[in-house]
Amino acid sequence: MKHIFYLLLISVLSLSCTKDDSGKDCDSNCTTLTGRIFAADGVGIENAELSFYYRTSGNIGSFTRIIASGKTDVNGSYTLIGFVEDDELDISRGSLKLEIDIQVLSSVTPDKYLKADGIISGNANVEISPENIRNNTIVNDFIVPEKSILNLNLRDFRPTATGDSFGTAIGSNFGRQNPDWFYIVEGAGSGGTALENTNPTVITVNSVLNDTAYINIIKIKDGVEERTLNKIFIENPTTEIDYYY
Repeated sequence: MKHIFYLLLISVLSLSCTKDDSGKDCDSNCTTLTGRIFAADGVGIENAELSFYYRTSGNIGSFTRIIASGKTDVNGSYTLIGFVEDDELDISRGSLKLEIDIQVLSSVTPDKYLKADGIISGNANVEISPENIRNNTIVNDFIVPEKSILNLNLRDFRPTATGDSFGTAIGSNFGRQNPDWFYIVEGAGSGGTALENTNPTVITVNSVLNDTAYINIIKIKDGVEERTLNKIFIENPTTEIDYYY
C-alpha cells in the first residue's frame, strides 16, 4: 500500500497540463505579436514555427496555455493574435513568452546560415511584459547569422603531469543587437581538446560570419588551470587560428 501511495505522489508531482487555445478568434482586447525571422543578409526564413503562451509552474507541476501560434511567410514575417486572460497578467503567478521552435527553424534555415539546433538546448523564447499588453502590438525581429568555419590548431601539447590538458570552447554572439533585435543563436557553442603528441590537433567548429567569435582557450599545466578569452571578429568564410600550449 505504501508503494502505491508513493507512486501516486510521484505522479502528482510530475503533473503537467497544456491547453491549446491557438485556434480561438480574438474579438476585443487582443494582443498582437508580430515581426520577422530573417538572415543576416535580409533574406526571410519561411515556415519557422512560433507560439505565444502563458505558463505557470510549481511543486505539483506546470500549466501552459497556448494563446496563439503560427508560421513565418515567404518574407519571414509572422503575426500572432490572441487574448491574454485576467489572471495571466499577474507575473507573480506565471509568465508570458514568445517561443521559436529551434528544431523546425534549423530545418528551414538554408545551409549558408548558422543553424541554431547545434547551439541552443531547447527552444528560444522571449518574455513578453504584461504591461499595456491588451489592444497593443508588440514587435520582435529575430536574426539568423551567416555561418563561417573556424579551424583552431592546438599546437605543442606535451603533458608533463597527470591531468594536463589543452582545449577550447567556442561562443557566438547572442542577446540584443538593438532594442528590437535578438539573436536566435545562444549558448556556448562547441569546442574540443587537443590530443597528446598530435601536432596540431585541429578543432573545426561552425561560428558566425561578420561578427565576433568568443574563443576560450583552456590549459591545465601541473594542476594549474589557465583560461584565456579571445574575441575575434570573423570576416572570412573560413578562418584558421593557431594556439600554443
